[in-house]
Amino acid sequence: MYTRAIASAATANSRELRSRSKRREVSSSRNVGSSSGSSVTRNSNNSSSSSSSTAPKAITKKKRGFMEISSVTESSSSSSSSSSSSSSRLNTSNSIDNTQAPQLKQKKQKVQPLNKLCPIMMDALPRKKSSIWKYIRPHCHVQVAFNIETLVDYILKSGDFSDPETRVEFSEENLRGIDQAAKDAGLKKESVLEAKNNPQFTADLNFRRDALEGIERCAGDSMADILNTIENQNPDEAQMQIFMQHLPLFHDMYRQLHEADSAYANACMEHWKKFMTGPPNKPHQDRHGLIRVVQQLLNGIQRSINLGTGAGTGAGAVAGNWGFMEDGFMHSDNEGDY
Repeated sequence: MYTRAIASAATANSRELRSRSKRREVSSSRNVGSSSGSSVTRNSNNSSSSSSSTAPKAITKKKRGFMEISSVTESSSSSSSSSSSSSSRLNTSNSIDNTQAPQLKQKKQKVQPLNKLCPIMMDALPRKKSSIWKYIRPHCHVQVAFNIETLVDYILKSGDFSDPETRVEFSEENLRGIDQAAKDAGLKKESVLEAKNNPQFTADLNFRRDALEGIERCAGDSMADILNTIENQNPDEAQMQIFMQHLPLFHDMYRQLHEADSAYANACMEHWKKFMTGPPNKPHQDRHGLIRVVQQLLNGIQRSINLGTGAGTGAGAVAGNWGFMEDGFMHSDNEGDY
């Protein structure tokens, strides 16, 4: 009996402890709910006070220690109106940008020519605007200015209907513009467009160009043979080969080249004279003075043909040019020069 009384007392104590702990949990939960409700009411009061000028206060309800805030339709309508106004502003700004975009593109298209010198002759462009032809290159959209007279002469003489710098072929519209510019400048030149469409013109021009290049190469080979003879043979044999074999052949080829194109022939002659001398940093060794004699004879050939007195061929024609030399072709002194 005694043990039963002790067990019943222990169970009663445990029940009281459980009930007390449950009461404490319920009271703590109520306190938390009341504090959160007060904070929500404060926030709602602040928000309602900020929007009191445009919308009525929000209606609050208390339920089980928590606050329920009802939404206000007027605040949502005001926010939607503000968003619509901002979107309309963005649309207007975009429309303004779209209207300004083509104007900016038009300003970029007005490109001034970059060059102040003619790309062909590398001289200053003429002051008259009618003597200048402007061309926009299709691959880079860069505007280039040409001297119209120089450009027309270049196309008709070379037969190359393309840009002298980029080698991009001119279109028919470009060639028509060149003809119009030449006409406006008062030039009496052949039409470049008609020259391109005429196959016989291009064929004759190509044949003439190939013939001139062939003669120039043969004359250059004669100059190389003369220099090789001077460097590798004794003076007596060298001077006989130069006078009897190489120079008569060179004289005939130079005469043909001069009759076809005198400016081209004179330019080639200056090149051959420098070739006989050698580069400035390492000139050719003139042990027997034959290089100097050959250069003097080349000057005599050039002068005689320019004056029209060197029309003969062979060694006799070469001998007739001795009067244009500063010294004779064959001479001897104590140093062994000939």
